[in-house]
Amino acid sequence: MTPSERIVQAAYDVLRGDVRDEPKGAGLCIALVRVVIERAFYAGQWRFDDLHRTVIVNPRERASQDPYARDMEASLRDQGMALPLPRVLCGNDLSRYIDPTALDTAQPGTLLFRWDTAKYRNGVYVGHGGILVPGRLVLENVANRYGALQRGPTTLSRLGA
Repeated sequence: MTPSERIVQAAYDVLRGDVRDEPKGAGLCIALVRVVIERAFYAGQWRFDDLHRTVIVNPRERASQDPYARDMEASLRDQGMALPLPRVLCGNDLSRYIDPTALDTAQPGTLLFRWDTAKYRNGVYVGHGGILVPGRLVLENVANRYGALQRGPTTLSRLGA
């Protein structure tokens, strides 16, 4: 089984409710990604952060040491594991808008991170993370996503929703 297939299988396990450590609260997107990766590769030994969270972005701005999406995106990019997501200009802002064709070639099992989706209470961007599964769907942990299939905070939504 390829690494991507293992990730997809673990994501399906979460969707079925077969994973005990699944986050129960909304907004724990990175925790959901960690649970899937732990199930796929590390037999629940909680090694994901130790092996893959190598970069902490602007630690002085932190209210805590929680693993934010921007840290994971930077860490995986540093390890050559992150997809390049070119940005497009929208108005005067080049930073927040991803080129809509950037994910056209993404395969199921791809970890998706976007560092600039939401700000934490201290004003620092925390971002968002999810996992691409077959059918151009994204497994994620959000409070509410219009048009998504939802079981608790775990949702299955269209890529780009």
